[in-house]
Amino acid sequence: MEMFNLWILDGVDSVGGNKIALTRNGEGIFLDFGVNMKRKRAYEVSYRVLAIANKMFYHLYSEILPRIRGIYRSDLIELDERVAEMLANQPAAFGFLVEDASLAYTGDIRIHGPRRDLTERFLEMVRGVDYLLIEGTRIDTSTNISEENVLKRIGEYIAEKPGKFACIIVSSTDLDRVRGIIEIARRLGRTPILSPRLAYLIDKLMETGSKITLPNLKNVCIYFERRSLRGGGYDLSPRHYRRWMREVYESRLDGKKDGELRKAEEISKDQGRYVLIANSLDYVLEIAQIRPDPGSRLIVSTSEPHDEEQEISWEKFLEWVDLLRLDMRTAHSSGHADRESLIRIIEEIDPRVVIPIHTERPYEFQRLRRIGDIRCEVILPHVSRSIALK
Repeated sequence: MEMFNLWILDGVDSVGGNKIALTRNGEGIFLDFGVNMKRKRAYEVSYRVLAIANKMFYHLYSEILPRIRGIYRSDLIELDERVAEMLANQPAAFGFLVEDASLAYTGDIRIHGPRRDLTERFLEMVRGVDYLLIEGTRIDTSTNISEENVLKRIGEYIAEKPGKFACIIVSSTDLDRVRGIIEIARRLGRTPILSPRLAYLIDKLMETGSKITLPNLKNVCIYFERRSLRGGGYDLSPRHYRRWMREVYESRLDGKKDGELRKAEEISKDQGRYVLIANSLDYVLEIAQIRPDPGSRLIVSTSEPHDEEQEISWEKFLEWVDLLRLDMRTAHSSGHADRESLIRIIEEIDPRVVIPIHTERPYEFQRLRRIGDIRCEVILPHVSRSIALK
């Protein structure tokens, strides 16, 4: 039987952008196909509206997308001969087990949080594989803050400000934390308000019958963004609101879905009653429309900026925080395992070979191997150079 070849096409020495293919006998599967945001921000010119074919050309030329034949829509390739020429020159978090290859891929992994039982089940299922493809985002730190402690801090920070407005900024995909914050708000006698982006994501996951434990939106409000110059600022026309946002608002106005709409001026009149759960630092501009009382609580519950562009956005955000006289706190735990947890995961799985990806410090795995903390072979992958799984 012909052996498998593992191709790491991106994510070798960066956080994000994992593109991993497993091939045999001319066929293959992708275990991951993420976006390398650092490379995309470096090369993408956002102010130009490009045709799809032109986007393909620029993304392939700058290697935002890997140059591989057979994985892109043929009609898009045919639209631009330059793309075809270029391809001729070179060949959300889930874990995977490929039994025939004796290969496990962790995806983003941590051993704390409300569903840590799923991580433990995964470790049990893949124990003893020959090859472990493991993310190493936080291989350079042993600091670990549990999700339980994050939610405890958030609750304490809100409780410190009775009668004051409170807002928590979270990642739009961290629905476990959103669910926890909703429960905290209810326990403190406040009404949680979700940004429309969070409401839209929850709506769609409910419609698809997702197995993810989703927040219950009964007695939860949805923030009504003011975007038009007519209709008091809330004219729901395509000119002012994108289709997904209109869908969120219209389904509440006609009573089809849970979640009463709340406008900035309504929140402003009774600020101590609400907790706004937002999904972006940009929401500080919506907070300005609420006109929070000085000393109102703002909690940032997302990861810190990790590149120059995000640092600039963070500095602008802090200027607004200062201008609005908000009392800001941070409370966050990573969705990635720290060094000690990664060592424990490797010990429990006990693979023959570890292949680290999704890390800016791949050589830390080799150092841990030298000092005996990792007891199996460590192979550092190279972009577009396959690893033969024997």
